[in-house]
Amino acid sequence: MTKKEISTKEAVAVLLLFPFALATYAISLKMLWNWFVATLGFPTINAVHGFGISVFVSLLLAGKANQTQKEGVGPLTQMVGLILGALLCLGVGWIAHHFQ
Repeated sequence: MTKKEISTKEAVAVLLLFPFALATYAISLKMLWNWFVATLGFPTINAVHGFGISVFVSLLLAGKANQTQKEGVGPLTQMVGLILGALLCLGVGWIAHHFQ
């Protein structure tokens, strides 16, 4: 198994997308929590809490994530996939929230 070398452009793109990915996850989690969990009597959260919960869950699932990485998929593709996945979850949550 050989590791694919990433280009400088790809590394810069990943570094530039990283803060956007963190913000996307934090804001998505905040909105989904406030739409669905807060209605059960739990307190609402802000984006910083959403970021903390995302980090906590990532730490819990870190071993599983390393096992499920696809071979041949570059870090830029993975980063874009993570962002699109978070936005897709937020979109489905928005639909469920507004059509209750």
